[in-house]
Amino acid sequence: MMTPTKKRPTNSNEFDDVKLLGPSSPLSKRTMPKHFNSPKRSDSIRYKKSSTNEKRLKQLQRTPEQLPINKKRQQERYSKVHPKNKTHQRNVELEIEKDLRRSIIPTTTTTTTPNVKQINHINKSPTRTIIKDSPVKKKVLDMYSKVRKRFGTLGGGGSGGPIYGEITTRSFQRVIKFMQMNCELNENSSFIDIGSGLGKPNFHVSLDVNVKLSVGVELGGERWWQSMILLKDFVPEYKLNNVFFAHGNVFDMKTLNPFSHVYMFDKGFPPNLMQNLSTKFNTSNVSKYLTCYKKPKDIIDKYEFNVTHLGLLSTNMSGSGEGNSVHFYVKKESSSSSKSKSKSKKNSKEEHNHINMLRKQDFGFIVPPVPSDTIDSAPVEYARSYGQPGLTLLYEKELDKYTDWCIEQVGINDSKRSKRRLRRRK
Repeated sequence: MMTPTKKRPTNSNEFDDVKLLGPSSPLSKRTMPKHFNSPKRSDSIRYKKSSTNEKRLKQLQRTPEQLPINKKRQQERYSKVHPKNKTHQRNVELEIEKDLRRSIIPTTTTTTTPNVKQINHINKSPTRTIIKDSPVKKKVLDMYSKVRKRFGTLGGGGSGGPIYGEITTRSFQRVIKFMQMNCELNENSSFIDIGSGLGKPNFHVSLDVNVKLSVGVELGGERWWQSMILLKDFVPEYKLNNVFFAHGNVFDMKTLNPFSHVYMFDKGFPPNLMQNLSTKFNTSNVSKYLTCYKKPKDIIDKYEFNVTHLGLLSTNMSGSGEGNSVHFYVKKESSSSSKSKSKSKKNSKEEHNHINMLRKQDFGFIVPPVPSDTIDSAPVEYARSYGQPGLTLLYEKELDKYTDWCIEQVGINDSKRSKRRLRRRK
C-alpha cells in the first residue's frame, strides 16, 4: 500500500512578498539577493591583509617589557645607528683604553727602581696617528687601474710565490701624506723601495710628489721584468723622468746613498738581511728616514738601527685585506757634531749635501749587478745595455732614448725577430 504524503501546511502570507516582486524578481528565479552572495577571493585577501596590519599595529603599541627577547634585541640594534654591533663597540673601547695607556707612563709606588731597558721600552711606545683619507690624484688612480688590468689585483706572482705585499692605494696615499708632514718628503727628496715588486710605490711617489729620483730594487727576475713592461708604457704617457728599476741583490749594494727616504715591506726579510741594511743605513750620509713594517723593539733593539720612532699608521693589504702597521723612523743626530751649531743650520747643510750628491753623474747611484743565482734570473736574456747606461739616459732626461732602452730590456725587439718553428714527429 502506498502511504499518503503529508501535505505541508501553507500559509497565505508565505508568498506575499513574491507576488509583490513579480515574475522578474530574483527570488522567482531561485536566486539569492546580492547581499547574500559569498565573498569573493579578492575580498578575502583584503580582509586578511587588513587583519595582519591591525596585528602589527597592536604589536608596535606594546611596551618593551611586553615584547619577546628577539624583538627587544632588534630594537636595541636599530636604535643605535653606529656602531651596529656590540662587539665592534667593545673593540673600539679597548683601542681607546690602549691609546690612553700608551700616552700615560705608569708610575710605580714601590721603592724598587725599574731597569733601564724597561724605561727605554716605555719611552719608545708607538703612538698611532690618525690621518684622514686625502684625495688621490687622477693620474695616480689611472696608473693603478692600468696595472690591475695588466697583471691583476695582486700582480708579480704574489698569489703563489713567497711573501709579497702590496698595500691599497688609499693606504699608501696616507703613508705619503704622513711622510710629507713629518719626514720632509718633497720635490728635492730621493726615494728607494727595497723589494719593489711591480713598482707601484715608486710610480705613486713619482706622480704624486715628483721627487728627484725614485728607484726600486727587486730580487725576483719575473717581477723586475713586469715592472719594466709598465715602465716602458708609463715613461712616454706620464713623462716620467725620475723612475728607475734595478734587478739586483741588496747585499751587493755598498751603500744606501743618495736616497734620503728608504721604504721596505720587511715582513719576510731574514735577520742577516736586516743586519746588513742596518749597517748600510747607519753609515750612509744622506739616508735620514726609514719606513718599514717592523716594530721599534726589532728595529732599534734587535737590529740596532740608529733611529728614533716617529709614529705609525694602520694600512690594508690589497687582495687579502689584511691589516698591517707601518712605522716611521728618523736617524738620530750624531754626537760628534758641535753643540754650538743650531739645528736649522745642520738640517740645511744635510739638504745641501743631498742635493749636491744628486747632481753628480747618474745621481751618484751605482746600479747593483745582476743576481748570480739562476732561481732569481729574469724570464728573458739581459740586454747588453743593462745597468748604468739606462740610468745615464734618465739623468740626462732623454726620455725617447730611455723608452727605447726600457723596450730593449723587456726583449720586445728580440721576440719580433724570432720565428717559432714546429717540431716534426719522427
